[in-house]
Amino acid sequence: MFFLLQLGFLEISLKDLIDISLVTILIYNIYKLIRNSGVLQVFVGALFLYVSYLIINAFQMTLLSQILGQFIEVGVVAAIIIFQKEIRKFLLFVGNSYFVNLSYADFFLFWKRKKHLNYQFTREIKKALADLSFCKEGALIVIARNGMLQDLKEVIETGIQLDALISERLILNIFFKNSPLHDGAMIIESDRIAAAGCILPVSENSTIPAYFGLRHRAGVGITETHDVLVLCASEETGKISMIQNGEIRSDIPHQNIENMIEGFLNT
Repeated sequence: MFFLLQLGFLEISLKDLIDISLVTILIYNIYKLIRNSGVLQVFVGALFLYVSYLIINAFQMTLLSQILGQFIEVGVVAAIIIFQKEIRKFLLFVGNSYFVNLSYADFFLFWKRKKHLNYQFTREIKKALADLSFCKEGALIVIARNGMLQDLKEVIETGIQLDALISERLILNIFFKNSPLHDGAMIIESDRIAAAGCILPVSENSTIPAYFGLRHRAGVGITETHDVLVLCASEETGKISMIQNGEIRSDIPHQNIENMIEGFLNT
């Protein structure tokens, strides 16, 4: 028997509280995914229309209910078209969940494996970015979680596949201004460089400050659709930026880079 909470004429059961909580979490996560896109107002308008339809149905306003019902029926198809990119982003968010991709063996060995991870390669990345920052050479590095490289297959195919051990010297050679791979992105997973010279999707987020160039916008674009960490070195200022979940943190101190990478890989 469910616990009942009586508030005046309302009776709220434990099942209702769980239902409301899950819907709230769902709406909040959808909001997080689209808050930086241009369709947020459309989503709010559609949500308002749907809530109005439910209220009108509850009060049994037949004529108005039928009119709004037609909008709701057509709106499902329209929503798929309008929110195509956001729906794909949401499905990627769910599909990229660590525990969805985790095998049973990995699950039971999770803590043991986590303690034995070797983060020596993060020092190589930090030293390379420090040098690139000092010389004001541009760089764009995408770091994927262990085992998540398959999700970036389409991006990797736009560049040159390397499968090389991470080293400071190799990173510097790839992002040297006369290198043919200089303008593309480097994809990293575990302690290996999977590919370089990759083309990333450019974000259409209008709230990105104008002083961030195409390299930063590409970094934002890949984090809007994939669960990755991006490190970006600016050619103009030499500053290092960290990009995750569509948000840019600029002017990152060099000494913090290792901790940020390890923190991302451990979550």
